[in-house]
Amino acid sequence: LQLASALGSMSSIAISYGEGGSVFCGLKSDGSHLVVCYGSNAAILYGTPAHFQFIGLSGGDGFMCGLLMQSHQPYCWGNSGFIQMGVPQPMIKGAEYLELSAGDYHLCGLRKPLTGRRSGSYSSSSSSSSSSSSHVDCWGYNMTRNFVFEKQIHSLSAGSEFNCGLSSKDKSVFCWGDENSSQVISLIPKETKFQKIAAGGYHVCGILDGLDSRVLCWGKSLEFEEEISGSPTPEKILDLPPKEPLSAVVGGKFYACGIKRYDHSAVCWGFFVNRSTPAPKGIDFYDLAAGN
Repeated sequence: LQLASALGSMSSIAISYGEGGSVFCGLKSDGSHLVVCYGSNAAILYGTPAHFQFIGLSGGDGFMCGLLMQSHQPYCWGNSGFIQMGVPQPMIKGAEYLELSAGDYHLCGLRKPLTGRRSGSYSSSSSSSSSSSSHVDCWGYNMTRNFVFEKQIHSLSAGSEFNCGLSSKDKSVFCWGDENSSQVISLIPKETKFQKIAAGGYHVCGILDGLDSRVLCWGKSLEFEEEISGSPTPEKILDLPPKEPLSAVVGGKFYACGIKRYDHSAVCWGFFVNRSTPAPKGIDFYDLAAGN
């Protein structure tokens, strides 16, 4: 199983960012499903659970969340003024999740489809358990509610203030939340199919369905030179998305990165200050994670 990772997608590696400093967390490669974290945010480093097993991780502003292997529920650590650390509340009794995606101040989880569960755990009426609908539960700023989408969801990805899903059946993208800063909802390309998507801070990039696997991006953070400083300066560089086929794409705050399908090298595009580290040459990658 290859997981795509990003600012707000679940993966075996994830980055938390924000005023407390950056932290990189990853699941150990020894098959133990234990998490290890490095970086400068003490609340995350000291709060990292030593003995919990996780399926995947997703990081937000000042916090990290993982999907617990035993209960299939989210568990978060660090600091957030908007999400309860530990198992986020309110939590539907017995709910289990397939995937998590963390934004700056929110977390969303794709709930496992219901299969005639016994009494005592969450039950469903015949209408909500139809196989064509998906339940997404979210916690955090402007997001704490249960969403029902009349489609099957393949994957989730969170931007700073919004969340997106990729539909299993028609491979279309849909997003919800606050789009004031990003316009990601109104700019969603119509009649376009995607293999994978990755939300960044205020934009979304996706790998197009089909043989050429080109990347397509939309949203505000890829046209933001004026938005950040008030006026464009020579220090700011806006790199355009690559034309080559990609096998993976991840979203950072104001940029995106991907893995080229043919040589497995990393490529990044979007907004850079001139002291940014360029993507390394001559190294093969199979996964990436992006921060702010």
